[in-house]
Amino acid sequence: MKMNKKDYLAFIHDPKHMINPPEAILFESPYLEIFTKTPWYVIPLLWVPMVLLYIHSAYSEGNVPVVFFPFLYIFGIFVWTFIEYILHRFVFHLDDNVPDNRVALMTHFLFHGIHHAFPMDRNRLVFPPAAAIPLYFAITKVLSVLFGKYYLIIEAGTITGYIMYDLTHYYIHHNKPGLEYYRHLKQHHVLHHYNNPRRGFGVSSRIWDYVFGTVLKVNGK
Repeated sequence: MKMNKKDYLAFIHDPKHMINPPEAILFESPYLEIFTKTPWYVIPLLWVPMVLLYIHSAYSEGNVPVVFFPFLYIFGIFVWTFIEYILHRFVFHLDDNVPDNRVALMTHFLFHGIHHAFPMDRNRLVFPPAAAIPLYFAITKVLSVLFGKYYLIIEAGTITGYIMYDLTHYYIHHNKPGLEYYRHLKQHHVLHHYNNPRRGFGVSSRIWDYVFGTVLKVNGK
């Protein structure tokens, strides 16, 4: 990436409203380039079987009464909303704390900068599995340590939360939501992209933006 940090941040925070931007070619090799693009339907195809596997494993092990499954599963979805906020705010939006060197800026661009530079690129709206899988293993390790015998069903909920997040992200970028809840999510996320990228980090939920004081007001709310 032939930009200094100042020019790079100015570039990514000046959204280019293009559906299939020719500027967003990252690698000369088509074999590498394909790993940077992910159609939305890949997310449920890849991760729903994982959810079912975790639920089946939790049932097979029999360490937790089945009656607790719904509560732990819903708790897992709630856990994801917190992970989503933390990742978006403190990892994807390092921005000012990104080292001013080519490798660091390119890494930042691959993970999230490209989405802010070209927010309507349909092929780079959901998280590529090549990047998601390492995060999955890290999150799984943390959940297993924190929740012990309960972690299998909580992990099923957490992955479900992730699926909901990625599909919601795609939906609010490329559709006009009918439900008020999703209209507010879309307006909140649009403000994050086009008005203030330093606030509004929740995508599937605004709850943690309210908790940590980073919410962007939508219609005065």
